[in-house]
Amino acid sequence: MAAARTSYWADNYVEKKCSVQAAIRRIQAGQRVFVGSSSGEPQHLVREFAESAGRLKDVEIVRLLALETTPLTLIANKTKGHSLNIRSFYLGSAKPREVAKNIRFITPVNLSAVPRLFKTRQLPIHVALIQVSPPDDFGWLSLGVSVDITLSAALSADFVIAQVNSKMPRVLGRSFIHVNDVDVFVEYDEELPTIERPSESEAANIIAKYIPRLIEDGSTLQISLGTTPQAIMQALQTKNDLGIHTQYLTDEILRLPPSCPHCKEQLSCCHPPPYHVGDGLGWGTELIFICLNDDCPIFKKSWEQFEEQYGHSASCRYMLLPNEEKGGTMMVGSKDAFTGSIVDPDKLGAGNARYEKEKKARAQLDTCVAEKNLEPVIFLITDDDAHLESRHRACELLTEFNDLACIDPIRAHKFRHTAIEQIANLAIVKILKNHNRMECAYCAEIIKAQAKICKHCGKETANK
Repeated sequence: MAAARTSYWADNYVEKKCSVQAAIRRIQAGQRVFVGSSSGEPQHLVREFAESAGRLKDVEIVRLLALETTPLTLIANKTKGHSLNIRSFYLGSAKPREVAKNIRFITPVNLSAVPRLFKTRQLPIHVALIQVSPPDDFGWLSLGVSVDITLSAALSADFVIAQVNSKMPRVLGRSFIHVNDVDVFVEYDEELPTIERPSESEAANIIAKYIPRLIEDGSTLQISLGTTPQAIMQALQTKNDLGIHTQYLTDEILRLPPSCPHCKEQLSCCHPPPYHVGDGLGWGTELIFICLNDDCPIFKKSWEQFEEQYGHSASCRYMLLPNEEKGGTMMVGSKDAFTGSIVDPDKLGAGNARYEKEKKARAQLDTCVAEKNLEPVIFLITDDDAHLESRHRACELLTEFNDLACIDPIRAHKFRHTAIEQIANLAIVKILKNHNRMECAYCAEIIKAQAKICKHCGKETANK
């Protein structure tokens, strides 16, 4: 841990900044290295550490739960522990077969006991690799979405290397570490790793059909990750006033519709009107929840009240803004108001799933060439809804891959953006030239550049 300094923390921060290569070189053979957990994993630091693993011997990685954006376990397996070994305290809801495969990497222990192991030096941490948000005006850095045992590891470590990522949310509570308690800073912004959605299971869907009859309206549920909980959340769409206690907020939980306190019917998810009648500050959200039940007491009574008090034909519907506990009322001129602006939550979920795939693909662009992983590049190029800057970069990487396998999926895609199509086509031309190949003008199959007759369609080429 860094020794306290008397100078201004901002000066210390500037002095401690360095490149990722210089930071990782501080790790020595035989040391125990803690790596931040789950979504708090400092991916940039871990990637450089993995590239430097060849020069290290007998390094032990200590971690709680890793999403393995960089395959440290694979490196440990290949070197049989001579280069690095891994001590994990938790593997998540892994199947027994998967646990058995890496059993030598698991140290079973109560998680509440882990911080004491660090602080008492029963399990001394020599270097801690952590990820933090940028410092505030007083020099405090937040560990963001993944505090768990990371804070105790950082405060107990002999040497702390922090990746400063502006995309790490600043979380209040006991999640802070001061600039003066960190030895080295590496500034690098990247998307946080996320957990992929579990695949659907027919057995889980069958189980989920029987669950709603066991749960009453107003119940509070404890929900974890997994295929079955996901299916259960989808089956609970008809329930009202549910409370959720969970470590994870999944798309299925977010799609559970709230209910109207006046009639207990589910609220409909709608686009708000283009104008906010009142303070003129706008809605502050792209979605609102509206009770569209024509038999709702507040809707039925308000017709008479508006007629008596104002002489207008109007009524009110119950409205709730996202992330608010208490709703209010909104005046409507007819019973058909909002019926044409209902949003399908399933379509929203599909859009979110596509965005998660895009985010994962963007994060893989830095390492995909070295890992010979063409998938994220093809995904971004052929996803017309992806960020244009990321698609441009993916096209530029095609020539670095120099792989003929990229041609078919690109040719099969119908591009909306002609600029992206043109850049991809130029890359394909270079790849074909590098491989001494060309595309047949008749069947589009790839053939030798000097071929006079296409072996696929039998047509004569321009070389004839």
